[in-house]
Amino acid sequence: MAKEYKDQILDTSVNEKRVYNIVDSDGNIVAENVSLEDKTVYSQEGTEFGAQEVNEIYEAIDEVNQSLKGIPIEVTPIETFGNTQGDLYLNNGFLMGSLYLTGYKNGVSTYIPKQTSFKIATIPIRLKNQVRIQARILGPAFSYAMGETMYITKDGDILVLYADSSANTMRDVFATICCKVELDE
Repeated sequence: MAKEYKDQILDTSVNEKRVYNIVDSDGNIVAENVSLEDKTVYSQEGTEFGAQEVNEIYEAIDEVNQSLKGIPIEVTPIETFGNTQGDLYLNNGFLMGSLYLTGYKNGVSTYIPKQTSFKIATIPIRLKNQVRIQARILGPAFSYAMGETMYITKDGDILVLYADSSANTMRDVFATICCKVELDE
């Protein structure tokens, strides 16, 4: 939320109050350079709310968002499987974020060895137990799913398991990660 909000500041050397033109529904000026006075009787005055308050709210939201992210965890791709990108964070025992791997390398789909799992990336944490992650894995045609399961091993390797052993190329892997983890300290 990078936008900074500002209040309008009247140029009092030109006007002491806001100045308006009153126009009819056809756009014709009915009255020029008039100021409006609020003659309403209030049972309670309102609280001033302007740019400063909006900026303070946005600053507080940014602080909360940063604190929720936690400690960034670097994702290191395995070179043979294209390009892996991810934003992973460790916060209060949870690993959270997203992971995206494109199986293309130099314009060619990545070949998957004939085995039940393969490593696509590593993260620099050691876990007490292996953790399962739900993912969507796409083959050469975007509608073709080869599998839906990923694991993070105790050593921090990110593995993909695929269901179709006849498939031999991979297009993309998408994973949203939010799982409880126990670190092996």
